[in-house]
Amino acid sequence: MTNPKAVLFFGALYSIGVPPGTDVSALITVIVAIGIQSFVMFHAYALIFSSAPMTAAYTRMKRGFETVFALAFGAGSLSILTARFG
Repeated sequence: MTNPKAVLFFGALYSIGVPPGTDVSALITVIVAIGIQSFVMFHAYALIFSSAPMTAAYTRMKRGFETVFALAFGAGSLSILTARFG
C-alpha cells in the first residue's frame, strides 16, 4: 500500500476486469489469487537473480541493457518532443 503506482495499477485493473455488482467473495478470490501470484513470482525472481550464474550473466550484459534502454527512452522522448498537438 506504500507504492502509489501499484495501487493505481490494480485499481485500474479491477475497474476494467471486474464487472459492477460482482459478489464480495469473487473479489476476495481475485485479490488473494493476485497476492499469491505476486508472492510466488517475486520470490522466484529473487532466487533466480541472486544466483551466482545469473549475477555474472547480468554483470556481463549490463552495459548492453543500459544502452538499449537509453536508446528506447531517447527515442520515446524525441517522439514526444516532436509530436504535433491539435
